[in-house]
Amino acid sequence: MQIKKQEIEDALIRTAEEEFYKYGFRNASVRRILTKTGVSIGNFYNYFQNKEALYEKVVGSEYRRFLSMMTEHEHHEYNGSYEGRLSDVISRVIPDFSRRFVILIEGSEGTRFDEARERMARLAKEHLKNHMDDSGVCIQNELLDLLANQFLDGLLAVVKAEPENTARRNRLLADYVFFYFSGMMGLINEKK
Repeated sequence: MQIKKQEIEDALIRTAEEEFYKYGFRNASVRRILTKTGVSIGNFYNYFQNKEALYEKVVGSEYRRFLSMMTEHEHHEYNGSYEGRLSDVISRVIPDFSRRFVILIEGSEGTRFDEARERMARLAKEHLKNHMDDSGVCIQNELLDLLANQFLDGLLAVVKAEPENTARRNRLLADYVFFYFSGMMGLINEKK
């Protein structure tokens, strides 16, 4: 009986992240992952039931963080201006998106996360619609679809632009979210 070692599991996850980032789930190869880590196929199964279980380990927390971001700020009380509230939201709930977010959105075909992008876009759309409704602004459904998808595309672009520099990436993400939603509030105020 083999004793599990955290270093082996960590190496499998790190290497799998690179593989899934480059090839997506469908085209990723467990054999390439094992070759790069020096882990045998039998030992692999001591850590993960299959390739999808490994994939879920890589992207699962990223998915939950996005869902949390979309709901978390609704539960905070804020004082002051909209800009102050938005800055507070950004500092509290913007997760540390990483390459794993890119993998989740662009490489989930063939997994239980296959529709992650569509679900995230739908949540972003509902979120935008709620803000519009709360402000008494009516906006076309097609425009909400476009804005929600554009929001996700922006998050992806920032993560891809700064894959290694976490501090810079997080600052760009915060600036992007602030800019995006400040623009939305400008639209709301103009429509009133």
